[in-house]
Amino acid sequence: IPAVFEDLKAAGLIDSAGISVNQSHETIDILEADVFEAIQTPINVFDQEIEKKNILSKLKQKQKIVVARSVFLQGLFFMSIDKLPQKIWHASIYLNQLQKIAKEANRSVADLVFSYVTRLEEITSIVIGVTSNKELITNVSLLNSNPLDEITIAKIRRLFSKLPQHIITPAFW
Repeated sequence: IPAVFEDLKAAGLIDSAGISVNQSHETIDILEADVFEAIQTPINVFDQEIEKKNILSKLKQKQKIVVARSVFLQGLFFMSIDKLPQKIWHASIYLNQLQKIAKEANRSVADLVFSYVTRLEEITSIVIGVTSNKELITNVSLLNSNPLDEITIAKIRRLFSKLPQHIITPAFW
């Protein structure tokens, strides 16, 4: 695939190329593809793989634009535990833990999970979806959140560092 984009750039048909991956581990495969200047990848409190494997710093070293998506894990963080789809009912354990951390940190779940991603200096942009004007206003206000403290970050890393792919990958739902 990189060769196609190299040809398009050489022909002057595109100025820049970017790629969106479905799972953060796919980012490793495109690190060496210099043709891609931008990468959109999932990252959130449940999907920490790109952070754990030091991929973000490698992307920064290569001066890639890193766009975070799935910050709210397609709304999973806000789902009512008693209404979880059958395929991810076991995510309720983790959602309970997430709500407890948010309460201990005196933050909303939205603030907690958003702040977890915005603390990463390698992230250039964040893509989020909204379903109403109210959500848009709420999400924009998250940009003014205070940074997370190290204790809260450590709890998140400890509790959610090894979640199964069928929870952190919405395609499996």
